[in-house]
Parts: sequence; C-alpha cells; structure tokens
Amino acid sequence: MSGIGTSAPIASIDVWLVGVGAVGDIGAALLNDDERAVLSRLRVEHDRRNYIVAHLLLRLALSRAAKGRVPPARWQFDRSSSGRPSVAAMCGAPWLDFSVSRSSGLAVVAIASTEGCRVGVDAERCDRPLCCIPADVALSPAERLQLTSVLPERQPSEFLKLWTLKEAYGKLRGRGICFPLEGLEVAVSPAQLVRAEVSLAPSKELHLETRQVRTAAGIHHTSLAVECPSDLRPRAAFHVLETLWPAPGEEPQLPTNEGAVEPSSAEEAG
Repeated sequence: MSGIGTSAPIASIDVWLVGVGAVGDIGAALLNDDERAVLSRLRVEHDRRNYIVAHLLLRLALSRAAKGRVPPARWQFDRSSSGRPSVAAMCGAPWLDFSVSRSSGLAVVAIASTEGCRVGVDAERCDRPLCCIPADVALSPAERLQLTSVLPERQPSEFLKLWTLKEAYGKLRGRGICFPLEGLEVAVSPAQLVRAEVSLAPSKELHLETRQVRTAAGIHHTSLAVECPSDLRPRAAFHVLETLWPAPGEEPQLPTNEGAVEPSSAEEAG
C-alpha cells in the first residue's frame, strides 16, 4: 500500500477458509433459487460439494460481518455487467464487499466491511504436482524469466504464487481471468502489481499479499487483492476453520473461536 503511514486508520478484511472434505452433512437449504439453479447444472459430486460449502461460508461470513442484522438465508446478490457479484441493496446491509474462491477441496471467502474497499481472493493447492505450467499464456516475459531462475522443483509453487495474485486482482476488477494475463505483471516478494493491463495504470490504493495456508484440505497458496481509499491501511485476518457443522444434524455456523491468524503470525508464502 503506497503512501500510507502506520498510523493510518485500519480497514479490516476477513478471509475465511474451510476444507470441503472436513465438513459434515451438507445441504442447499440456505441457498437461494439462483444458487440452486447453478447447483443443478453441476454434475460432478465434488464440484457440487465445493459450490455448496463455498456459498454457505459466504452467507455465514456476511452475517458475521453484518453483526447478525441479516440472517444467512436472507442474503441476495446482484451482478455487474462484467459478472462481478455484490450484495443486493434490498438486503439493507451496511457496506460489504466480498470475493469467493473454491478449488481443490478448499472454500475461501474474503469480506471487506469498510466503505469504499473492494476485495478479490484466489487459492490453489500447492502440495501436489502440476500437470503443466502454462507460463506462455499466463506470465509476462519478465515473470517467465523470473520463473526460469528458480530451481525446477520450486517452479510449480512459484508459478502458483503469481497465478493466484493475478486471479485475485482479476476478481477485484470484476474480470476474473478474462483478460490477457501476460499483459499483467506482478511480483511476489513483496507482493505488488508491477504493471497493470494495457491502458490502466497501477492503483496507488492497491494492496496485494499472498500466504501459504495449511488446512485439512492440504496446503494452498492464498492470494488477496484489496483496494481501499488512500487514507486507509488494510489489515487482513485469516480464519482457518475445521468445519461449518459443530455437530451432526446442526445448522451450519461459524464457530465462536474461529482460529484467526493475524498477519504477523500467518505462514507467508515465501
């Protein structure tokens, strides 16, 4: 984050993670008609479980951020012309911006509760081999050169750091990965945007970070992109959950002791 002193007011970001394989009985009772329509088109059971858990986690995390003013089942969502989701105005909630990622048995939700802040989040499992590294279409020339300077056994992990940073940034912008990734350049140590896509200058209010997070689903590189007003300093807390179901047959809920990992003690992806 450029140009902000350590005394600047803090914008709180919460990142919630839960391994899909660690949950108990699941169901779609809290989802709305649009979500159930998406679910009906998913034919692979693993994909269905990932979707349900990610969207239950989103609803629970939004209700926690709204201090219970909106029950989990009451959330409704809109989409921008580019497809970026947002909380519908009809919910009557305070400012909340969010991003969702589901991949390799992990559900991740990032929530910004400070007005004017936007977030994007992505996670990829890094403790298993990649079938290929699509560096020619995903990385800039400088990033490809950087990747070749790393030992071969570390290249998949380094590639995933770059990839998740780019995808988190793309979600923040509401574009996902639907733009030429080789035209976007990021750095890992420290995490930062070096060059934005063509015709768009890097934002001075943009904050990027990437972590290596261990859950029951495995080890994941988790990257976060935050854009806040220039007078604010973003601070992210990562909450690693064991389950959304405290006991068999109970409604899904966030635990009281949610295992927050503050930035100073989280395992950095370095």
